[in-house]
Amino acid sequence: MHVTGVCFRLLGNYGRAKRCFADALKTVPPRSLFRAEVLTSLGEVKWVTDDLQGAVRDLVAAKALVLANCGRGGFYGRVCALLGQIYDVLYVQSGNKVIRGEAVLVVEDAITGLEERGLAEGAVCRELRELRGRIRARR
Repeated sequence: MHVTGVCFRLLGNYGRAKRCFADALKTVPPRSLFRAEVLTSLGEVKWVTDDLQGAVRDLVAAKALVLANCGRGGFYGRVCALLGQIYDVLYVQSGNKVIRGEAVLVVEDAITGLEERGLAEGAVCRELRELRGRIRARR
């Protein structure tokens, strides 16, 4: 179902994609890394459909699963980048400085994790640094 959901997401049919990802979650083992991938995909769809709170919930769960399974690699950075971008949008919408601080913490944690693994020069880390700069520049 995950692959079908990805196809629907690419075609722009977010409602069907969301249903496919939700169905996939029913069959995926609870602590698997693949579950983190499905949750990340679901979070991306929820972000596009303006369900920002749902997207945060799914991405936080994905982040925890990634940490429990494989540490702080590129997939972890990708999840944190999405989460940071959503927190940034929530901050812009609400003006709540706590949300802005959370966005910075998530992004900095991901950068640190990637640097510890020797991935400081990768594209994900560069994207995270740019995101951190944009978030910090907002006042």
